[in-house]
Amino acid sequence: MASDEIKIEKGIPMPPPRGTTGVAWGAMEIGDSAFIPRTNVYYAGRGRNGFKFCSRTVTENGVKGVRVWRIA
Repeated sequence: MASDEIKIEKGIPMPPPRGTTGVAWGAMEIGDSAFIPRTNVYYAGRGRNGFKFCSRTVTENGVKGVRVWRIA
């Protein structure tokens, strides 16, 4: 395998989530955002009730994390 190839593997189970972020997603209005001080956050982009979110990895006050915006 060349050094620039990525090996695709099958049958490896995804670990369970590690708790919650503590964000009241349903209370967010369009344009609101929340900073989550972790780098292992994955947000799929669509919440309950059809809300849509967008996230970016950021560093705020020296803390790495993810900021999530409600966009619709």
